[in-house]
Amino acid sequence: MTSFNPAITQRLNALSEGVLNGHYIFSRDFDENLLARRFSQPEKHPRNIRITTEYDSKHLEQYFNIREETYKTAIGANFYAGVDENDSKSHMVLAIAGDNCIGGIRITVSSPVKPMFLPTECENFQFSKVYDKLDFSSLTYCEATRLALLPEFRDGNVLHLLFEEATKYAIETLGVQVVFGRAGSIQTRTFQTHYRNMGYDLIIRKDIKPPSTGMDAPLVQIFGIDFTPDRFYTNLLNSYNNAPQEPKELEFA
Repeated sequence: MTSFNPAITQRLNALSEGVLNGHYIFSRDFDENLLARRFSQPEKHPRNIRITTEYDSKHLEQYFNIREETYKTAIGANFYAGVDENDSKSHMVLAIAGDNCIGGIRITVSSPVKPMFLPTECENFQFSKVYDKLDFSSLTYCEATRLALLPEFRDGNVLHLLFEEATKYAIETLGVQVVFGRAGSIQTRTFQTHYRNMGYDLIIRKDIKPPSTGMDAPLVQIFGIDFTPDRFYTNLLNSYNNAPQEPKELEFA
């Protein structure tokens, strides 16, 4: 008779009662005799997970719920991470397991044809002013925000697949040339690791401190990533750090 681990049973019950609605998310066929070994951790690369921009309203609602819960519990953010005004003008890239969403990321694009504030921009903070050496009149750029996954998938291949597909979609479909970001150090390191694995350099601005925007979450690093095939903007992004000096606080009129 198989000996069952109570912790594993609790884990399975939590999954069946959660966002996945009981969907079977693991790669291997069910085998009662191997339950303890196979279900102690989810597969790192489940075969039935797809990363997509095609989804229905149920998937989107699940992503919003996962996102809000992730920022509240895992990240400990004390700002609202549910549906906001940026969602209606953004593109979502979602991870779908079977018929349920397990997470996603939001991409917001500004272009010469359709300029707009990105999620972390405001009247007192704009990437076009921070990166004043770049010609924004001909630049299509974006910001990737609200990254969230169910806890079972935050380690392993699913997170990297999400980054890969979101990057591919941004470049090939949305025409993005540069990604800008403004985030805390932990999230920035996560972005840096995954972009490096795809062959892109996340270039952190070391010469400035971001100003306050009235948000409660600490936003401590500003960065840019060149998506162009010939890395046309890389030297310009790096040039801000070529003259080491004491970081200064940004000020705008």
